[in-house]
Amino acid sequence: LQNEMLMSSQRQLYFTRKLQRVVETTALVLVDHTCCGSFRPLKLEVGFGYPGELEPLRLAVRDEASLQLIGRIDRIDQARWGDEVYLRVIDYKSGTVGISLDDIYHGLRLQLLVYLDVVLSNARRLLDGAAVPAGMLYFSIQNPVIRARAPMSREAIEQEKRKAFKLKGMVLAERELVNLMDQDIDGDSQVIPVGIKKDGEFKAGSMVVTREQFDRLRCHLHHILAGAGGEILAGEVGIAPYRKKGRRACDYCRFKSVCQFDLMIGNKFRVLKDLKNDEVWEKIPEHPVEMGGDGFA
Repeated sequence: LQNEMLMSSQRQLYFTRKLQRVVETTALVLVDHTCCGSFRPLKLEVGFGYPGELEPLRLAVRDEASLQLIGRIDRIDQARWGDEVYLRVIDYKSGTVGISLDDIYHGLRLQLLVYLDVVLSNARRLLDGAAVPAGMLYFSIQNPVIRARAPMSREAIEQEKRKAFKLKGMVLAERELVNLMDQDIDGDSQVIPVGIKKDGEFKAGSMVVTREQFDRLRCHLHHILAGAGGEILAGEVGIAPYRKKGRRACDYCRFKSVCQFDLMIGNKFRVLKDLKNDEVWEKIPEHPVEMGGDGFA
């Protein structure tokens, strides 16, 4: 019956074939990414906060109240180097999405950081030991369209496809770790958002953070979530959507009819400033309070 529905019309048949091409292309790229390094899947579709799975992210909010986050992580990868075990989280997206430090600072993109925090806090449950944060990355599920002004060779087309599937996010700023993700890296990686200069240093624009910076980001995450939980308990319902350059919280909001935000009646946007990476690190404490959990912190 399901197959009949997928082939019930020319329109459905078109979408079925399109989906098939996306799945085939994505599967081949996933295999290619795996062959490029030493990271291997540890867990797939693993939940946290559900019975029999990983512990949830718990945060004290105020008084005796606490916040508990539950969810499901698409993929957890692991790799070993020396005496250390590295863990990274990968989230699959049907569209193109990225992440920046200032988005994390403003609390606009916290999903990957939440996943990484949960994984590190549950390291002993996953590995029977502590772990080091290797990265938090998005993988776009797609069948990319390659645009060119002139005919391209098959090799050039495949190279452009690999660029389209490059993982987006942040990885640990350690050369050994980068080699575990892309052992053939030479200049700009086609697997992870990292570039290596001739002297072995990371290129400007490489999305890398140190162990200490990962620690600071996790503490900042706890601060943001605890603050949001406190506002919920306090009954804060003020209409103050954010605006950041050309982006607005209202753009894809499903609650416009409830909120009824309108500049004409005095509502105002909460304007967020674009911050450079150095400015973000200046605003996040260098010596965060100690966190719980079993991971690196």
